[in-house]
Amino acid sequence: MIGMRSIAFLFYINTAFIIATTSRLSIPWAIGNDARRTSISYRSDDTWVWLDDIDYYISEYNLRLPDNFVIHIEKNNYIPPKKINKDIEQLPFPPVA
Repeated sequence: MIGMRSIAFLFYINTAFIIATTSRLSIPWAIGNDARRTSISYRSDDTWVWLDDIDYYISEYNLRLPDNFVIHIEKNNYIPPKKINKDIEQLPFPPVA
């Protein structure tokens, strides 16, 4: 992704509601041990759930997300909802949308 669409897309995935956060990192990270990386969060837009570092994999490794996820973000005009209306435990992970 390049240009304004990329910026809008990354804004969406980086500003969506945080639904859970670890107190410390307990899973490996692609670039190795980084002292700045002390926790990890899950984000959601009430339909999809993703790790908060997904932007790194998109930017650095050209991770391709499911078409339905991208279409969903586009339909929301790249603006995530301000709150989650579903019970967090009812959010699909992995998503089935």
